[in-house]
Amino acid sequence: MSLTPTDDGTEERSDDGDEPLVPEGVLRGIDDIEGGNTASKEDIESLLKF
Repeated sequence: MSLTPTDDGTEERSDDGDEPLVPEGVLRGIDDIEGGNTASKEDIESLLKF
């Protein structure tokens, strides 16, 4: 899949038959969000020592 710029600033998609590549970490993150396995704001702040 490739994106080709057009004159009006939008992008035109042309399908070359390849599946788009998604980083594995993104897929794990989606699974974590769906499963409710996320940190709270307080958890993150305590790790960053706000």
